[in-house]
Amino acid sequence: MSTMEQGTRRDAELFKFIPEEIMFEILTRLSVKSLLRFRCVCKSWNSLITSPNFINNHLERHDMDSSCDYLLVQTGSAKSLFCAKTFVKYMDLDLPSCEMYLGFNDFFVYGSCNGLLCICANHAYGPLNSSMYMWNPSNRKIKRLPQGLYQNVGINVSLGFGFHRQKNDYKVVKIVHGEIMYKVEVYSLRLNSWRELGAVLPIWSYSTYLNKSAIHVNGVVYWMVKEKNSARSFILSFDMDNEVFQKMELPEKLVGGIGSVSIQVFEKSLSLIHLREDEDNLVRHVSYCDIWVMGLETWKMIRTILLPQVRLYPAYGRMAWPLSFTTDGVYIVRLDEKEFQTLVLFDPISQEAEAITRVKPGFYGYITYIYMEVHAYKETLILLD
Repeated sequence: MSTMEQGTRRDAELFKFIPEEIMFEILTRLSVKSLLRFRCVCKSWNSLITSPNFINNHLERHDMDSSCDYLLVQTGSAKSLFCAKTFVKYMDLDLPSCEMYLGFNDFFVYGSCNGLLCICANHAYGPLNSSMYMWNPSNRKIKRLPQGLYQNVGINVSLGFGFHRQKNDYKVVKIVHGEIMYKVEVYSLRLNSWRELGAVLPIWSYSTYLNKSAIHVNGVVYWMVKEKNSARSFILSFDMDNEVFQKMELPEKLVGGIGSVSIQVFEKSLSLIHLREDEDNLVRHVSYCDIWVMGLETWKMIRTILLPQVRLYPAYGRMAWPLSFTTDGVYIVRLDEKEFQTLVLFDPISQEAEAITRVKPGFYGYITYIYMEVHAYKETLILLD
């Protein structure tokens, strides 16, 4: 027996004299890594740590401490976890099972919620007929979702992944849509099944473009929606509790305005990132980023930052786009170039930028695609059994 195991068992003997409710409080304060190791101490500890009540209390306690532990960064086929404060790499993510067949030997993360990832094969058309999985990298548990109800209806699929707090359930909402129709189905982890949802999309028309993946904030998932034949954009929301879609308008200043808009999570709130260039022809290639946050049913612009003109590759450098934020106030920026995309760390105070990695585009038939994504990630004990 190793010295660490001897020490752990000795501590377990001492803990026998501590009241159960105090033991519960002590253990919920520990990290996932420590708790997974402590499951081997004795049957009673294993039973406690794997109980739904303990798992939920541990998640809620650590959720109060910070919005996330790590940032999950996708750069091409590579997926890695970085410290949310310092952006130091913690680990690379590899699927735990070789039995999974994912197109191009790759997978795409379509959502992150409470330490669970919703993943499926990555290709240009999205998760049309691909197998889908829920995965907990913290304990390497993975669950293959049953086949959905609609397999070949339309060519576009949009997914939302989130948490139904009232029923302690994780759900995937899938919108299968073409030019003249759409279907909606919802998967429940608690029931392990899909069902058709007769909900009405308040934004639907043949000229609507709906993002393939959504963000999740407090039990609601949000997609950015654009009208193909105009510059108008808005937001589609889906409440995991009442399973109702709603349309959200953008701030008046952004409706039909110049620049690009995306939705993100900023300090646990729904936010808008508005990227715009300086309109003064005398000042070229100067980009600004306005951050809007949804308050009590109203949008409020909280800050404007001058984005970096990263002179790492001056011959090809074009536009910088914020993907996420570290908890230390540093922005994670994607720099679009002629033949690459570059991931950059940018400090808005010092205006210093550091290139992390570069990615070349991939190909699917005649379609060229390239992606970089950043998701908030928090370690969790959820077993997926």
